[in-house]
Order: sequence, then C-alpha cells, then structure tokens
Amino acid sequence: MEIHQYTLKGKVNKTRRIALVADLHDRDAELLLMSLRARRPDIIAIAGDLTNNRISEAEQLRETLSSMAAVAPTFYSLGNHEYDFTEKSAQMVAECGVKLLLDEYTDWNELCIGGLRSRSKYRPFPKGRSTAVPRLGWLDEYEKQPGYKILLSHHPEYYEPYLKERKIDLVLSGHAHGGQMRLFDHGLFAPGQGVWPRYTKGLHDGRFIVSAGLANTEPMIPRLFNPTELVIIDIEKESPAV
Repeated sequence: MEIHQYTLKGKVNKTRRIALVADLHDRDAELLLMSLRARRPDIIAIAGDLTNNRISEAEQLRETLSSMAAVAPTFYSLGNHEYDFTEKSAQMVAECGVKLLLDEYTDWNELCIGGLRSRSKYRPFPKGRSTAVPRLGWLDEYEKQPGYKILLSHHPEYYEPYLKERKIDLVLSGHAHGGQMRLFDHGLFAPGQGVWPRYTKGLHDGRFIVSAGLANTEPMIPRLFNPTELVIIDIEKESPAV
C-alpha cells in the first residue's frame, strides 16, 4: 500500500487533515489502520465499497468501522457494492460511531461533509450492473451551506455530468481501482468510464481526488503497476488577498 498526500488551500481557520479511504472490499484492514493512526487525520472520509456483503451481516466491517472511529471522526458514503442496505445496516454503522451520509450532509467544525449515494447496483456475472442517475436535488441546498464543502461520491464518472459545475470545494471518489492495470501511468479500464478512462486516481481540477483504492473486487483480478493506496489531504488556510 502506498500513501499519497495532497495539500490544498481553502477557507479554513487551521489546517485540516482528511484521510480518504475507498474500496477495501472486505480485505484485512490492519495495515490501513496502522497508517491512519500514524498520520492522525482530523477526519476519515470513506468513499464507498468497504464491503461486498450485506452491511448488517459483515462482522469484519463492524470491527473496521469501530477501529476507524477510534482514530478520528469517520464519515461514510456508500458504493455500488453496498446497495443491499437496510435499517439494520444503518443501525450497525451508527453503533460503530460512524456517521453515514445517504444523499445528505452534516457539519463538523468548519467542514460541511456530504455523501452522494451510489445508484449503481453490482450483481455477480452474468447479471452484471444496473445504473441510474444519482439523486441530485439535495445538492442545491448543500451548495448554499457555509464552511468548506467536501462531497464523498464513490463514482468518479459522476463528476463531469453532475458535480463539476457545482459550488463544492472538494469531491472525493474511488471505484475505479486505479484503472486496474496502469500503462504509462494511465489506467486501462474503469467501470462506468470504459477503456482508457480519464479519472482513475490522483488530483483533477484542483478539487477532485480519486483514490486508487485498497483492494480488488475479486482477489484473482491482478493490479499491474498499480499499488493500492491511502490518500491523505491537508487543507491549509488560504493566504489573505493582497
């Protein structure tokens, strides 16, 4: 696992450190947790697909979420593998001390954190995936909120059609797994974007960060020239205008 760090400027009164976690897919979280403890983030932002199972039945997920919440306030937006979500699932996440964001936002100090829920449902082969437009109406009110706005949106393919023109300070995504195989530091394929996709990892437009993720959906799918990653983002106070 690699750790990539970005430093951005924003309307904050002090530096805020964000750890972006995505696409763990039920793998062991011990190395991730050790890294989080060492880097002491102010918040942990989960951009979906921590599990491939029903959330309420995933005991490993319960332990992982509880351990993250012990490191820092943790905010969780769902990915396409977490579509099978019930009231029992929400209760389990709350019991872990994690704030779940289902097409909604919440305030934490001077940050306003939103979660845009995935509208893509993963089904094992041969059923494939079904997709729909995400619920966007709540974003109109979200844009008007004070504070530095951070939106968790699992799908990077949502960025251009739905989010790019929005007044949101920072969008955080995962899902693309770094393009799975990287050639000349460019991802080869991503679901929802196809071959030679544009958004598979890194910083784009100075306000959109895509994590390459922490695992694969299936263990047998190789990641070539494409290590897993934890993303650390420091939001520093803007210098006053001269």
